[in-house]
Amino acid sequence: LSVRSVSGGIAYENLTVRYLNPMPPVRQVRGTATFTDARFDLAIAGGSLDGLRVGPSAVALSGLDNDRERAEIEVVASGPVKDALKLIDSKPLGYTSKIGIQMDGVSGEAAIRLRFAFPLISTLKIEQVALSAAANLRSVAVPNVIHGWDVSEAKGNLSLDGRGMTVKGDGRLQGVPVVFEWRESFDDAPQVRRRFEVTGRADDAARKALDLPLQDKATFEKRKA
Repeated sequence: LSVRSVSGGIAYENLTVRYLNPMPPVRQVRGTATFTDARFDLAIAGGSLDGLRVGPSAVALSGLDNDRERAEIEVVASGPVKDALKLIDSKPLGYTSKIGIQMDGVSGEAAIRLRFAFPLISTLKIEQVALSAAANLRSVAVPNVIHGWDVSEAKGNLSLDGRGMTVKGDGRLQGVPVVFEWRESFDDAPQVRRRFEVTGRADDAARKALDLPLQDKATFEKRKA
C-alpha cells in the first residue's frame, strides 16, 4: 500500500495550545484546522491567555514532509496592559524586566498582536526565534517611567522586536498634557539604552511639576537619553 497524499480538516474546542515553551499556553481554544502531508494550519476563533482574551489567531506548521519544518504563529489578544506586560516578560523573552517597568500601579487596556517564527527543532534557542509585537494602548498609567515622572491617561501605539521597543502617543506626564515618543534598545551594549522625547505646553504650575525652569516661554521640549 502506497499513500501519495493526505489531507483533511477538523473542528476543535477547549484545546490547549503551546506555541513557545516555557511561555504560558493559550487555553480554551476553539476553531478549525486543515492538514496535508506537508503542513498543518490552525485557524483559532478564540481562547484565553493569562488574563487576555484571544481573538482570531493562526498557527501554521510547514515543511512537515521534509527536514525544513517551521512554525509561524500569530496571536491576537486584548485585555489589561498589566497582563500584556506579564506576557512579554515570560521566559524566554523577559522584555518587561529589561525595560525596568514596575508592575505596581500599571493600568490600562491593550490590543496586542504577537508574531513568532522559528524552526521546529528540539535544540531551539531564543536567538533562532523571530519575534515581533504591535499593540494599541488606551487609558494607560505607568509610574516612574523616567526621571521619576508618572505617565497617565495615555493612548498610543507600541511596536517591539528582538532589537528594541518604540511607543508613540499622547497622555499626561505628571499631570501635564504631552505628546511623547519612547525608544528602548534591547542590545547588550547600546550607545543609548533609552530615549524619551516629550513635547507640550505648560504653565508655571506644570513647569514646577516637571521640574522645568520658570520662564516666559509657553512651550517645552525635554529629551532624556
